[in-house]
Amino acid sequence: MGAPRLLLAATHLAFDHPVLNKRVQLSCALDDTMVALFNHLGWAGHLPLDSVRTPPHTTPSALQAL
Repeated sequence: MGAPRLLLAATHLAFDHPVLNKRVQLSCALDDTMVALFNHLGWAGHLPLDSVRTPPHTTPSALQAL
């Protein structure tokens, strides 16, 4: 199986939002080349999905007041 580039991917990022004081978590799906590799190796069950997760707002924040 040939690939046009190194098959490296960052699929998850998490950080504490400085204004909302909440944890923000982002994940992203892989591109077609990486998906093909995962399928070829039998790893399709481990493919990451696109998602954004933040805890619900319980009190108004400075950004909501704008």
